[in-house]
Order: sequence, then structure tokens, then C-alpha cells
Amino acid sequence: QYITAKLNDTITLKGWLGFYKFNDGDQVEVVAEKHADHYEVYAMLKPSEQIISLVPLCFAGRNQAFKIYRLPMFLFYVTCVLLMNYFFLDFSLENLVIGFGSLGVIFGAANFMVYKNSLASHVTLAERIFTVLGWKDVTNINLAKISKQYVAKLIIQEKYVEKYNNKTDQYIRPPKSGDGWFFFYYDPEVLCKKGKPPLRVKNKKRK
Repeated sequence: QYITAKLNDTITLKGWLGFYKFNDGDQVEVVAEKHADHYEVYAMLKPSEQIISLVPLCFAGRNQAFKIYRLPMFLFYVTCVLLMNYFFLDFSLENLVIGFGSLGVIFGAANFMVYKNSLASHVTLAERIFTVLGWKDVTNINLAKISKQYVAKLIIQEKYVEKYNNKTDQYIRPPKSGDGWFFFYYDPEVLCKKGKPPLRVKNKKRK
């Protein structure tokens, strides 16, 4: 969603953020860039609820952002090769090797272009946002996973209502998966520790 807001009744904020519903009077923290007549906002945090809403696609550092696409892309690649051999070639080992090789070159080049463009845009911006916020090990941050981890913590503390209303709750809190519409829970205890990756092994095993 594109927002226009006033901060402290003096600073004009504009920018694309996730679909979290901020209310008038909310105490927020903002990551923004100054322009001539406004500040372009890239992230807005509500510390009282530990929620962060970001510019779309800026949810993870470079080591985490592309992991979610690896399996779908691999399955798509294999499916394309099999369909090509089934409909256009004799289904043989030799043709499979040719198919995997030729499409592999095409897919490899396409993936490299996507990776390069993404790294130059939203991944780098995400890491800059995380750095400004003082978070550690920014290349390994994945807010979707950290948010899911934090929801699990809230459930244990009986601070999260597990019944989720898709009509109203989707704008005010992340679901159990942790992944809202580009807004997430964040956990300072995890994100601000030096020398430890944001996703620790013992937390991964709980998923």
C-alpha cells in the first residue's frame, strides 16, 4: 500500500509499505530517506507490538532471500525438461541429457540475471534497512522465519490468539506462519545479538 502520513505533525512521509494498519497516535520508528519535500519511507516499526512493515520484497538478506525460490525453480526446470522430451523428442536417456543441458544453460542465465537484479535492488535495500536499525548479521536475516519464531514464543506465553480472522486480522497482526502482507513480528533478542546468526539451530528445530 502507498502511504502518506505526518510524523510529529511536521514531517511528511511517503512510500510503499506492507498492509499493516497503523493508527493515528501510534508511537512509531521510521527508516526513511530525505527528499526535497518529503521523506521516502522504507520501513515503519511499532515497538509496542514489535511489528515492522517494509517496502515490498525487502524481507531478507542475500543469504536467505533466494532460498525460498530454489526448490520451486528446480521443480519447474525438471518439469519443463520432461514435458519437452515427452511432446517434442523421443523419451530417451540421451534426449534427457540434451534437454537438461540445454535448458540448464538457459535457466542458469535467467537465474543469474534475476539474482543480479534482485541483489542490486530489494535485497541490498533490505540489508541497508536492517543495518540502520542496528540489527546484526544482516545477510542472514529472514523476517518471515523470525516472525514465525516469535509467534511461537507468544503462543507459549499465551499472548497470541490462535484463531485468525482473515477479514480483519490480516491488517493488524501476522498469522501463525509469521508472514503478513509484508509486515512481520521482529524480535530484538534475536536480531540485536552480536556474533550469533538470527536463526539459531535450536529455533529451527521447533518449526
